[in-house]
Amino acid sequence: MKKNIAILYSDSHFTPWNENVDLNTAVTIANALTPHYNVNVVHIMIPNENLADLLRTFDSVINICYGFKHLSQADIAVWLDDNGINHITTKGNIQLIAQDKRAVEELMVQFELPVVKSVFSKQDLLLNKFDHYIVKPIFGGCHRDISIYSGADIIEEFENIDLNKYLVQPYLTGREFSVAVVPCENLTEYQALYPVEIIPFPPRNLFIAGQQYGQTTKDFTPAITPKLEYDLKNTSILAHQLLGLEYLSRIDFRLFNNQLYILDVNTMPNLHPVKSLLPSILKHHEIQFSQLIQNLVAMNIKKKEQNQLVSNF
Repeated sequence: MKKNIAILYSDSHFTPWNENVDLNTAVTIANALTPHYNVNVVHIMIPNENLADLLRTFDSVINICYGFKHLSQADIAVWLDDNGINHITTKGNIQLIAQDKRAVEELMVQFELPVVKSVFSKQDLLLNKFDHYIVKPIFGGCHRDISIYSGADIIEEFENIDLNKYLVQPYLTGREFSVAVVPCENLTEYQALYPVEIIPFPPRNLFIAGQQYGQTTKDFTPAITPKLEYDLKNTSILAHQLLGLEYLSRIDFRLFNNQLYILDVNTMPNLHPVKSLLPSILKHHEIQFSQLIQNLVAMNIKKKEQNQLVSNF
């Protein structure tokens, strides 16, 4: 008997950060599963008991809900967990930690993974002088509400920055890469796909992925050494495992003075078939999007069955 799968999503304009997600995303995922499963698409409304009752009737829920109005994607995942809904995303309590950039930084430092370290005082600025600094929200996404200051300007502005809401970090100039982490075919381990390079266009030293500081383009087969490829992939999997992430993630890096630094961790890479990075990576490397989606569902069902076996004992 075919298992019943729901695709839970929120259209872009309902999400706090206007994520790239719409009905086309849900339909593309549904088409990847329809031959093997009974699939229903559910657009989230205000989370309530009726919605929870509906979602609990499905064997698995593919969660592509990147928030709803004031609720973040982590809030939605917490609600799914609290209501006993079997969803295909990282657990909500882990996402809450991962969306806290300061908590992620502290965890990476603790376990000696390479990460950009924040500045907490003018003395730090004077001791470790950089040409530029970046100020970004501790919570938030989609590269919004970010500012770049010169080394001189940040000293003047520092006292006006609320360090309870913002991180102040050295802006590291250099090449930027993004690495997607996906399940292996054995459905128990993870693999990192070939790194994508984010390139400023036109060329410049100051840039942020996205459009806030000008356009960027992507190179899906960047010229990198075997060692750099290994370091990018290995560090991505280590970060994925350290944070306890499940199913999918994407890790962003900056290469500064031949040293890699983690810039950001994305716990729910977007799956829009045209606008999003992960589907483009798959397409470029001739990996079937449908196979990835089927692997995610199979991994989830396998985990559910293993948990049921353990609980029976």
